[in-house]
Amino acid sequence: MEDVNKILYIGASTFLFCIGIYLLFSIANIYVYSLKLEQGQLQENEIYQQNYSDGNTVTYTELVATLFTTLVYDIQINDILINKASHEMDRIEEYQILDTTYQKNYFYDSNGNITKIIYKSVS
Repeated sequence: MEDVNKILYIGASTFLFCIGIYLLFSIANIYVYSLKLEQGQLQENEIYQQNYSDGNTVTYTELVATLFTTLVYDIQINDILINKASHEMDRIEEYQILDTTYQKNYFYDSNGNITKIIYKSVS
């Protein structure tokens, strides 16, 4: 009777060990597949990242990245005024921003505080 219990214990342990190894490799394959899928999607889409530069020249990508953040100041892009209070990230496509380089200038109030950032297309 004791030998039967030992055989069942070893058999169950071996079975659980094999299931664990199978799950380890199965989940690892799912992880690798998900990672490759995500990398493929990232290569297809443009990624916008805020880039702080000292110059006054701003690219289209930098300008759009700025619009994806919470605005601190009102922004004027050519003739389009974007109010910081009413700006919504979902409406960026409605602004119809030209894919070009922009000159960045600041508009100050009488106390020297920035009230608006003005972007004028260079080309």
